[in-house]
Amino acid sequence: MLVYPVITMEDEATHSVSKINFLGPGLTPPQTQNLTEHYSIEKHVGRHFPPTFVFDTMDDMAVPAENSLRMAQALTDAKVCRWVGGTTFFI
Repeated sequence: MLVYPVITMEDEATHSVSKINFLGPGLTPPQTQNLTEHYSIEKHVGRHFPPTFVFDTMDDMAVPAENSLRMAQALTDAKVCRWVGGTTFFI
């Protein structure tokens, strides 16, 4: 179960404070790039990823909802996702 999750470490969608806390300060650009790729969960979803429930709202001011949307897309692409209803989905 993921609720308001920080999924990606990519700058355009991550929660910047979480990224610094998680990866650590003072990294070189190559280190940052390597760790960003490694810890961006959406990049590691595969067919055998466990069923996942993701909950988020578009008005969360701290963690961009883009995190949940990226995870939903990764799960869908890996055929882990099951959509229910028009705008409601359970993963």
